[in-house]
Amino acid sequence: MRQVLSCIIGVGLAVGAPTFSRATPDPSSASPGTAGETSAEAAVRLARKVQSFYDATKTLEADFVQTYFKIATSRTLERRGRLSFKKPRRLRWSYASPRVSEWVVRGDTLWWYEPEQDQMVVQRGFDSNEAEQSLAFLTGEGRLSETFRVGWAEPGTRGLPEGLPVLALTPKASATYERLLLAVQPDSGKVRGTVLLRRDGNVNRFVFRNIRTGQEIPDDRFRITPPEGTDVIER
Repeated sequence: MRQVLSCIIGVGLAVGAPTFSRATPDPSSASPGTAGETSAEAAVRLARKVQSFYDATKTLEADFVQTYFKIATSRTLERRGRLSFKKPRRLRWSYASPRVSEWVVRGDTLWWYEPEQDQMVVQRGFDSNEAEQSLAFLTGEGRLSETFRVGWAEPGTRGLPEGLPVLALTPKASATYERLLLAVQPDSGKVRGTVLLRRDGNVNRFVFRNIRTGQEIPDDRFRITPPEGTDVIER
């Protein structure tokens, strides 16, 4: 189940090694610089801006395009849908194509509903540690500068939106992924795209559009009630 969940929580694409800047990026390309500020300091400052934006964000909705590269098959899967988030610890990924599926995480329970298969998996006591780290920018429950070593990647790397600075976050603790990349809107700290580079070689990218924050989201958005006759599997 952790491998399945990893398909929905990071982002990235492109076969081969990620493109990281060999030279020190100009801090001004990320956000307005401060006199005497080093590139490393500018990266930490932008990470703090991301932290501040999502600390203050209680709800978020966005359309997304996910591109997942699986190294074992050398195949790429593109999926589209909508993300809903509400504090504390409520997430819903509603996939619309290429087939409909619903993922809801609420507290320590995960629901995964596949209408075409008439099946829903419920996992209680769900270990969301990795998900929380890779989505720390969104949940506001972790501190980016404490959880990750913060650096830069080239703008537009791995199919991330062009023209935005990209933070390269390397987990300080042991994790199943090597790096998390965030394409950041520098004036606000809003994340427009993410790439998760896993140690097994799989790469997962999300690009977010039509991002709305602060809208009221009813609690029942984070519940799934499948039709009668659906095979419900408890784990």
